[in-house]
Parts: sequence; C-alpha cells; structure tokens
Amino acid sequence: TDACVEATHRNIVHHGLVGRVSVLKGDLFEALSALLHQGTIDLIVCNPPYISEKRLEGDRSHLVALEPREAFAAGPYGIAIHMRVVKDALRYLRPGGALLFEVGLGQD
Repeated sequence: TDACVEATHRNIVHHGLVGRVSVLKGDLFEALSALLHQGTIDLIVCNPPYISEKRLEGDRSHLVALEPREAFAAGPYGIAIHMRVVKDALRYLRPGGALLFEVGLGQD
C-alpha cells in the first residue's frame, strides 16, 4: 500500500540508508521487471500470506474481520504465494544471493 511505502521511506531516512535502499511497490516482482535488475539483487526478504483457505474459514476467521483477506489467504495449503516468490526470485537474485521469507507453523 502507499502507507507502507511511506513508512518504509521514513525508516530509510531514520536509519541513514538513503541511497542504499530502494523501495518499489507492485505485485511481487512486477515493479522490478522494467528496471533490468535480473541477476543483481543480493537479498530478497518478504512476509507473504501463509494461511490456508480452510484455516481462514475456521480457527483464523477472526483475522479477516479487520484486514483484507489477501493479507492472509495463500491457497489451499498456505503456500501459494511462496511458490510464486521462489519461482520468480531466481530471476532477480545474483549468484550467491539469498531469499528469506516467513512460513506458518507446520509448513516447514
């Protein structure tokens, strides 16, 4: 969201990282596709949605009362977005680069 981008910019300034960190907004890697970053990124960190549709309809249904469903829903097994991230990240990571993301309990 725009609010997240603004908060990130404030944190960059606060921590003295201006000129060292780039913030792009888009659907996963959409924002990178036109910037010719293929094979140049050292580290990708993300916290994608990781709750299965079944759990969102059951014991985690309270989560969608205050937040958009897209913030939590990740397909039938809770890893749909992770699968997209892994597939697409390889195109952008440099050799030796790393991908870090959070997974839900029991998804290891």
